[in-house]
Amino acid sequence: MKRSWMHFVVLVLVAALSGCSVSSGPINGIKGYIYVKQRVSALEAGQEDVVFTATPMASDDYVPLKGAEIKIRHEVTGQTRRTTTNSEGYFVFSRLDPGYWILTVESLRDHIPERVWVDRDKYAWVKGSYEGLGYYVVIGVSRYANGEVYPGPDQDAKRIYDTLYMGNVLAAEGTLLINSQATKENIRRAIDRYVQMARSAKDYLVIYFSGYSGADFLSPYDDDHFGPDWSKAITDTDLEEWTWRFPGNITVIIDGSHSETMADGNPFEPLVLQEWWYTVLTGAHADERVNYAENIDGSGINGSVFTYYLWEGLRTRAADENKDGDITAWELYYYTDYKMAKFYSDKPESLRHYPFIYPGRYGDTVIFRY
Repeated sequence: MKRSWMHFVVLVLVAALSGCSVSSGPINGIKGYIYVKQRVSALEAGQEDVVFTATPMASDDYVPLKGAEIKIRHEVTGQTRRTTTNSEGYFVFSRLDPGYWILTVESLRDHIPERVWVDRDKYAWVKGSYEGLGYYVVIGVSRYANGEVYPGPDQDAKRIYDTLYMGNVLAAEGTLLINSQATKENIRRAIDRYVQMARSAKDYLVIYFSGYSGADFLSPYDDDHFGPDWSKAITDTDLEEWTWRFPGNITVIIDGSHSETMADGNPFEPLVLQEWWYTVLTGAHADERVNYAENIDGSGINGSVFTYYLWEGLRTRAADENKDGDITAWELYYYTDYKMAKFYSDKPESLRHYPFIYPGRYGDTVIFRY
C-alpha cells in the first residue's frame, strides 16, 4: 500500500498547458526600454552597443535610445506593426496575436532581430534573446474525486500562478489547473505541450503542484491516494518520462510531507530528479511532514507555510537577495529557509519542517524577473 501523507506540493521545472489556462482578459503585447552606449549614435550602434531592460536604467555608460523605430512581425501570419521609442527609450505594442513575434530596431546599424513570445493574457518584456522562454504549469488540488477535501491547495496555487507567472516579466507561457482540472492525464498533456513547443536550450520549465502527496509520489485529482493502485499517482518515473525531452533546464519545487524523497531516486528508477538538468526545491525533508497553518504571520491567509513564504518572497521581491531584479531557486530556498525557521522557532518540534534544495547544475537559473 502507498504511504500516504497530507501535504502541499510545488513542482518547478525550469527552463510550463493548454486546455485550462486562466485568462485575465485580452490585454497583452510587448514592452521594453532600449538603451544605447554613451556617445554612440543610432546609425552607428550595433548589437553590442544596445541593452534592453524591463525598467528604466540608471547608468553612466548608457542613455535611452530616443525616437528609434521598432518593427515587429508575427512569425506565422506575417502581420507587422511599428512604433517608436519615447524620450525614455520606452516602447509598447498592445493587443497582439499570441505566438512568436520578430522584433527589429530599424534605426540601428545592424541590430539582430529578437524573437519574442507573446502570451494570451500578459505583456512580454524584451530583454534580449539570451534568456529563453519560460513554461509554467501551476496545479492545486483541494477536492479529490474520492471525496477527500483538503482546504488550501487550490488557493495556494492561484496565488502562486498570479505572482510567479502573471507577475513575471520574463517571456513565458503558463497554465493553471485546479481541482477536477488537475487529472494525471491533463497534467501530462500540459507538460507534453510545452516539451513540444520548446526549441532552445535556454528555455526552462516550471511546474507548481499543491495538494496531497506522500513518500515518492504526488496525487493528482483522480488518484485514490489511500489505495494500493499506483496508476493514477505521479511518480518520479512519470516525471522523467514526461520531461526528459525538454531541451532546457528543469526545476522542481515540492511543498509537502517527505517531499525530499522525490529527489532521492528511491524507490523508483531512473534517479529522475537527481539528474544534472533538474533543480529540486522542497518544503520538507525526507523525515518531515508539512502542516497547514491558519493566519500565517498575521496575514489572514490559511495554507501551506512553505508556499506562503515562497509566494511572499516572489510577491514582495524580498527573495531577491542581491537585488538584481532576478529571483532564482537558490534565492527562494534561502528566503523560505530563514522565514520558516523564524516561524517555527516557538512551535512544537513535531510541527516543524524546513525546505530542502537539490540544485543540480542550474540552481541559479532565473525563474522570476521583475
